[in-house]
Formats: sequence, C-alpha cells, structure tokens
Amino acid sequence: MTNHSIQIKGDVKKFYDQNASLYLESTQHPFELRLHYFRKLVARLPAANASILELGCGAGVPCTQFLAQHERLKIVANDISETQIVLARKRLPPSVKLLHGDMTGLQFPPNTFDAVSAIYTVFHLPRDEQIIMLQRIYDWLKSGGFLLVTFSPHEVIGEYATSYLGGAATRLFWSGWGPEKTREILMEIGFHLELDEIMADMEAGRDGRVESPYHWVLARKL
Repeated sequence: MTNHSIQIKGDVKKFYDQNASLYLESTQHPFELRLHYFRKLVARLPAANASILELGCGAGVPCTQFLAQHERLKIVANDISETQIVLARKRLPPSVKLLHGDMTGLQFPPNTFDAVSAIYTVFHLPRDEQIIMLQRIYDWLKSGGFLLVTFSPHEVIGEYATSYLGGAATRLFWSGWGPEKTREILMEIGFHLELDEIMADMEAGRDGRVESPYHWVLARKL
C-alpha cells in the first residue's frame, strides 16, 4: 500500500467519522433505488442459511436493515468509519456481525459468502486497488455467489470532492474506470453480469435533492 493510498483512506475515514450523522440525514428517504437492487439480490440467494458480506454499511440504513429482516441471512457488515459502526450498532439486531476497518484489509477464507454488496464504496479506492478488491471478493464468494456493486458512471483517474454535503473534512477521493472498462475487468476476473445499467439515485445537494447517476452491477461468480 502506497503512502498516497494510505492518505486517501485516511481522508475517507476522517470524512465519515466527522460527518456520519450528516451523511445519514442526507441519505434519508427515498431509498427505493437501493432497495430495488437489494430485493433483486436477496431473491437470488439460497432459501436457507445464506451468508452475505456488506462492504461499507454506514449506519446500517437502509440496506443492512433490509437484509436483517430476512432471518435466513447471516450478515457480516463492514465500514471504515468507527463512528458509522457505532451508529449501526444502535440500528441493527445483535445477529448482524459488525466489523470496523478498511475493506482492503479484510481476510476471509475462499468460498465463504453467498453474496457480497459494495454500494457507494469501491469507487473510494484508487483504480488499481479496485481491481484487487474485486478479485478478493471473487475468491470470498461461493460458486454461483453474487456481487452487487456500484461504480463511477464515467472514467475518473482520481479526484477529490471538496464540498460534499457541505460537511467538515470534505476531502473525499473517488475514481473509476468507466462502464466499458469496468465490464471488461469484471468478466476477466470471472464474473457474469446479470444486471449492468446506469441509474440515478437521489442525494442531497446545495439546492435540495438531486439525481446522481451510478453504474449498478449485479454479477455472478461462475
């Protein structure tokens, strides 16, 4: 891990530690787009004893809460922000295992999970680390397991959002390969893309709620 990468992750952690409540408030209803994709994911999972890893659970709203409603799911949820984990503990049942730390430092045996979700998280990594992370996720998934993930809707070598939500410590890194290259990367790793589309979610903006497009992918390990 380079010093640049360490700084990037430190900035991401600092932003969400200092602005966790602001972020939670800004992402309140509607949640329909996120829940739309999570419904599609859950519908594809085994009928009993399915395991899922959520990378970047935030305060657990709304995705982890939605998953926790399904008693058949064994949920592990991770976030880089300790403040987010504290908020999540207040909103989730004890059955959800919460892990604090950088997603790139997580270690699991191969073939551990039936599904992994990474919503609004992977694009906070440098582009080369995104590939490494996707390869690790592929290894963690069982054969036939699913990945639900969002990417940048266009190519970004690496930029900083300096006024995101108007909160403190708003030096927030993001990057992306663009949809075409992202598809190539996923398929080279071994994923089959079941859903692959650009869809806009509602987020807080300076002038009220605005539509922000993301590249949504539901992929399966073959």
